[in-house]
Amino acid sequence: MTYIQISYGNLVLPALLVVMDGVFSLVLRLKLEKQLAIATVRMVVQLVLVGYVLTFLFAAVSPLWTALAALIMVFFASRRSSRGRSAAFRASGSTVLAPGARCSQLVPSRCSHF
Repeated sequence: MTYIQISYGNLVLPALLVVMDGVFSLVLRLKLEKQLAIATVRMVVQLVLVGYVLTFLFAAVSPLWTALAALIMVFFASRRSSRGRSAAFRASGSTVLAPGARCSQLVPSRCSHF
């Protein structure tokens, strides 16, 4: 099996962008630093775990393991999509309207202030 080598330079740029977001949050007093840190750690853990699972699946070369992994992914994707809007978006109180859309067409419960 051949591996794609990822240099430290390829990892530094995304890390700098995350740090830059944190700095902007501090400078602009957005108070997003904690959420940004939690999301970054969560993302790294998820990517490492997915990497280990994919390494196992490619090494196993078994239709049974591949089918099981696909079934698990479909289960979690359908579970996630059935929830509707994310809790974070609902908690923000934001209502985004498409051009020309009426508020009652999108989110009636959030439109009392229009």
